[in-house]
Amino acid sequence: MKRRDVLKAGLADGAGVVLMAAPAMAAPRGRGLADAANSSWLQATEHLLSALPRSVDQAGKGSALLVSFQSQARMNGVFGIAENASVAEMAEFAAQMPKYGAPWVLRTRGAATPEFTELAESHGLTVQDQRALAVLEKNTTPFDTTPPGATVRRVDGAYAQTFLDVSVAATGVPADSVRDLLSGAALDLPAASPYVVEVGGEVVAVGLGLRGGLLAIDPANEQLARTLGFHTVDTWTIAHA
Repeated sequence: MKRRDVLKAGLADGAGVVLMAAPAMAAPRGRGLADAANSSWLQATEHLLSALPRSVDQAGKGSALLVSFQSQARMNGVFGIAENASVAEMAEFAAQMPKYGAPWVLRTRGAATPEFTELAESHGLTVQDQRALAVLEKNTTPFDTTPPGATVRRVDGAYAQTFLDVSVAATGVPADSVRDLLSGAALDLPAASPYVVEVGGEVVAVGLGLRGGLLAIDPANEQLARTLGFHTVDTWTIAHA
């Protein structure tokens, strides 16, 4: 089993914030496209973890243990990457999670099997929900969603404080819960594409894309994703406390 632990120290860190890995991609059709999208999700997430003050990244044959040490449970846990990831391998990873002291999830592709559910419940992860995994394929016609009078601009890590301020004002989340995710180091990642939306010279919204090849759709954002041209290639079942 390949192991790569990343432990770093001291990286510096409107409308809303969107964190997603979602460029156009070209890949085989059918399950091949779903496999490519899941692999891209892992790659994009690993890029983000590399910019955090500390993180843990362990890759197995069909699943991965990823710990961001952030307060959002979905940013820590054991994630099935292969279509039929070994529950035994996931169990080995899950046994390590308590020592990190972070809320976490257990995720598999497709519907939960009895074995997956049993493993999740043994760790107190008794609630399950689903997310769609969608892609925007190469040569998809861009859809312009810029409101009249607004300007969209790509920026860099110098806008980290602006990203934090807009995020807190728009969502009410504690600043410390998103500070690392919107740090200058995160915005300056080679795979990152940070944008601001300005009206009358004032930033009213921010967005951060991580180039990887996919978009995990929250149900509340499903219609927006469809409007932008994304289509579902897979589903995830997520077990959480």
